[in-house]
Amino acid sequence: MAYRTLVYLDFVLAVLLTVLAPLVLLIVNWPVTRIKKRLIGYWRVSALLMITVYLLMGQAPLGFVTGVLARLLIALRLVLPLEPSHPDTPRYQVFNLWRSITIGYCVVGVVWTLPLLACVGTQFGWCRLWFEPVGQFKQVFHPGVSTQLLGIVGYGALVLYGVGLVVQVARAYRAGTLYYLDNHHLGDIKNN
Repeated sequence: MAYRTLVYLDFVLAVLLTVLAPLVLLIVNWPVTRIKKRLIGYWRVSALLMITVYLLMGQAPLGFVTGVLARLLIALRLVLPLEPSHPDTPRYQVFNLWRSITIGYCVVGVVWTLPLLACVGTQFGWCRLWFEPVGQFKQVFHPGVSTQLLGIVGYGALVLYGVGLVVQVARAYRAGTLYYLDNHHLGDIKNN
């Protein structure tokens, strides 16, 4: 079936583009502070993709939602900031090439997996196909571990991820608010 082949291809591309390539880039570019910081930020966001794998290994329909959300967050994290990272050096050229390819993959992936949101309420036949690649992943990395336990791990990781995301957004908001106050309102108060 062509759809099954595309599902497996998507899983392989996800592993190559969102796990292996950024891991190699992080190791190779560890001394380059700017690339390292951007990749660490990427890993914070992309952790949701691994949580999705555990939810799907546990056959939790919520994994379809987190999968779409993970691709969206990864694309946003890689797009922002908008300016390229010093495209004149080979390290940055490789980083920017990976970044562009991964953004494209994630945007296409959001469109490709958006219909899977219907799988949350009802398990259509084509929904079950998405459990196959993660089932094989489970057999390789977690043989003998129960599906229920992997689902629980996925839900627990999702809760921790959500708490971490709320904390990061609150810090960013607070930092932005303080920056705004320092640069606008406090200057007005000092001048009066």
